[in-house]
Amino acid sequence: MNTPDRQLHFENQWAHEEMVSDAKLRQAPHFEDDKSAEDRNAGLRNFVSRAAVESADATLRALIVVNCGAALAVLACLAPLAATARMNFGFISAISLATLHFGLGAGLALLAMVGRAAAALDAKFGTSEPRRMQGMRRERGAKARRVFRMCTVISALASLVLFVCGLFQTASSITMLVRG
Repeated sequence: MNTPDRQLHFENQWAHEEMVSDAKLRQAPHFEDDKSAEDRNAGLRNFVSRAAVESADATLRALIVVNCGAALAVLACLAPLAATARMNFGFISAISLATLHFGLGAGLALLAMVGRAAAALDAKFGTSEPRRMQGMRRERGAKARRVFRMCTVISALASLVLFVCGLFQTASSITMLVRG
């Protein structure tokens, strides 16, 4: 190769390497942006997950308070009516059924809280078993957590349904009392 051809070859090679390095530099911020977007998404997922857990706890507590408060309100209204002569056994039966609905609703909400706590505790326990056994245990734990979560949701919904049934029973009892 003569000198001008060699010089041209080196210049072309240098220009190509410079283009490649410029392209890499232009793409590098995009990779960092992707990583920061993934970090933001992971942070958002963690925030939403924690908010869901906290709202589930608050919802279950509210179900317990609402059901227990309704049962106490029915019993508090029953006390002054017990002194009157207009009270009959049909009314007492209807009111006691409404109170039973509220009490069962509170019990189911409490059961839902226990199921949620059991799922949370199962996730926290570690193990000192071999890796193969740990994988099997994790799978079983994940299945158990899903079952606990489903039981929690079903218990909470049943508690809400019992609260509504108790409200209707109380309303019909009061109309029975008013009609005489």
